[in-house]
Amino acid sequence: MPLPPKAVQWLNEMRILDGGFGSEAAIRSDYEIDAHKAWSCLLLQNEPALVLDIHKSFLRSGCDVISTNTYQAAPQTLADALNVEVVVAEALMKKAVTLARRAIEEFWKEYEQSLRNEETAPNMFKHGYNKAERLYPLVAGSLGPYAIVLHDGSEYTGAYADHMSLDELTKFHLERAKILVSAGVDLLAWETIPALIEVQAIAEVMRQLPEGTVAWLSVSTRDGQTTAHGEPLHKVAAIVNSCDSIIGIGVNCFIPHELIGQALANVGGLETLRDRIAGSDDGYHPHPEALRLNAKRPKILIAYPNSGEMWLETPPRSSGDKRKKHRNQPQPKGHWVWPNN
Repeated sequence: MPLPPKAVQWLNEMRILDGGFGSEAAIRSDYEIDAHKAWSCLLLQNEPALVLDIHKSFLRSGCDVISTNTYQAAPQTLADALNVEVVVAEALMKKAVTLARRAIEEFWKEYEQSLRNEETAPNMFKHGYNKAERLYPLVAGSLGPYAIVLHDGSEYTGAYADHMSLDELTKFHLERAKILVSAGVDLLAWETIPALIEVQAIAEVMRQLPEGTVAWLSVSTRDGQTTAHGEPLHKVAAIVNSCDSIIGIGVNCFIPHELIGQALANVGGLETLRDRIAGSDDGYHPHPEALRLNAKRPKILIAYPNSGEMWLETPPRSSGDKRKKHRNQPQPKGHWVWPNN
């Protein structure tokens, strides 16, 4: 099936993704975001203006793609977390798309004004790359793994893959993907996928969505060689390359910085730029099968480097709650720490 023209164009572009919406929400909201089952999706109900502001903050910082505040959202899961009907939860997911689109529209008006009158433009538009060459931002429909139902940090282990079927995972992801596609996202972003069976399910979902729907997929990997659940990354590459509507593949913030190149080499089937140009041996070598597959169907490469933290599967020390009413929410079985702490 041929790709839509817009996706063909994206294959030839370099775009900057936004940062972690949930992390920014936890900093800027008065709600205890990290301790809530809905995570940052809580703001869709309680603080939609903040959702809009966070999106615009990323746009003003130079990003070309903003992700909807829906990573933690699935109709029944969100309904249970917010104590609302499923139909209301579905409406909130669509609202997330509307807010992202509105943020782009409002930002773009500011940006165009800056082109007309640089002297009076806000400082955020006075520096950086050639303003006239800025790409119009895209809305990516963010969808996390099945772990968002469990709220136990299993997006970093994929433990649930041991007892779930392909059909169960496909059904779960198809329902939520249909909502975001119907709401008008430019593409889908399947994020922090820890297990091969879930990659298979997502590929099946993409085949069932309306023609022209495209997506990227990012996996969790600790070592740049295997998924968080332990399957070789070249097997992820094989599944992704069999699905033309998945146009991008990458890795999430779970991986140490020094291994991102190795991971992208394996999921994308590419030698590193340093290897190709200088013929040097920096230790980044794609699995031969991934390299063969990529030669047939090149994919956009995606990376989510964080600021250096590592995920530890141990209970975090209490840092106090901003709102006591959220103290009874289940806590993730792990926490982020800086190396050597």
